[in-house]
Amino acid sequence: MSVAFLYPGQGAQIPGMLHQLPDRAEATWTLQEASQVLGRDVQTLDTEQALSSTVPVQLALLVSGVAATRIMHAEGVEPDVVAGLSVGAFAAAVAAGALAFKDGLSVVKLRAELMEKAYPKGYGLAAVVGLSETHLSQIVSEFNQPASPVFVGNLNAPTQFVIAGSDPE
Repeated sequence: MSVAFLYPGQGAQIPGMLHQLPDRAEATWTLQEASQVLGRDVQTLDTEQALSSTVPVQLALLVSGVAATRIMHAEGVEPDVVAGLSVGAFAAAVAAGALAFKDGLSVVKLRAELMEKAYPKGYGLAAVVGLSETHLSQIVSEFNQPASPVFVGNLNAPTQFVIAGSDPE
């Protein structure tokens, strides 16, 4: 049997996610290491208020993914393959040994800060599953207007896309 470790992207976060990690030494060690690297208590990243910002969201997803990986390793479960969507790719890279956790924390923090700075508010994203790129592009073109642009932002798989655009307030 093959084992895959899959790491989610933004949207999978929930309030209290770091506090819901199993009471295991690997989770405690991961939280402590992340807090030391970031210079703050990472368990403040998973409040409902904190999760309204992309910076805590992305960091919490990385920390929880690495903690879960370390717990699985301690149980003797080793993946044959790892994969992650969006920010989840960083947890996958740590799990694969391609990226040190401390470096992943620094890169994800910078990534999230730059994303938040580039689009502080007024923009939205949605995942679309089951349509072809041609069909989705036709639909998007019908709604795209100069005052409220919308576009296909990312191709995740042949029938899975992200659309992005303005989110009038």
